[in-house]
Amino acid sequence: MTRRFILMVLTMILAASAFGQESDSKKINKIKRNSQYLYAEATMKDPQEAYNTAMELLNNYIDEYVQTKKKYKSSDNIIIKDIDSKSERIQMKRGEMTRVFVFVKKNDIIPAENSMTRENAGKKSEERGLVSEVEPIEAGDGQGDGSLRLSKVWQQELVDQLLTCNTIIEAKSMLNRQKAEFRVKRLGAPDSCRNKAASFWVIGDATGSLVTVLGPGSNERTNFKTLQLDSLDNYPDATAVWFTMSE
Repeated sequence: MTRRFILMVLTMILAASAFGQESDSKKINKIKRNSQYLYAEATMKDPQEAYNTAMELLNNYIDEYVQTKKKYKSSDNIIIKDIDSKSERIQMKRGEMTRVFVFVKKNDIIPAENSMTRENAGKKSEERGLVSEVEPIEAGDGQGDGSLRLSKVWQQELVDQLLTCNTIIEAKSMLNRQKAEFRVKRLGAPDSCRNKAASFWVIGDATGSLVTVLGPGSNERTNFKTLQLDSLDNYPDATAVWFTMSE
């Protein structure tokens, strides 16, 4: 009798757990279909890392959303209600992995008290016509050294995708998506890079427009736009994002 009771309790617990996950899945699908929300997700072994990645993606999507709205383009900054309290999280286990889904209402991206001021990436993109501190490199006649291309096809394809981005913001958003898919291991702002020589660098000009992507190297690096040798030292005033790829 005791054994049967224990089995009944375990069955009820498992059923409740499955119901909770089903409810979370339905909630996620409902949010994705609702145009009032911005959302992002990441699946990783470490729940905190998955959350951090999802939040970074969400912040990038907020930047992209702002760029599409005329009411923000005349301002140097945008004001967002405290994103840590306004964003919500749904967390689900997937075997050894954890899926984290974060979302925020678009209505919270408005001027309000107790707010956090952020640089308006939308206005930055509108100012691309200004003279930049870093002159964009022309691709020339396209006869670069093909041997400088990466030996792993998927890695070269990732770099090629980066080169189609118009801005550093777009490139960073793409890198975060690649990180969620485990192709990119780490990325960040220049000051956070612990090993410059081992990292790829996405280079932008003073207005945030993408200039090129540089490969790893100490003194000489591959400039993947020109397929010629280049150096990070040639871009002292550039805006940049570094990243490392998975093996």
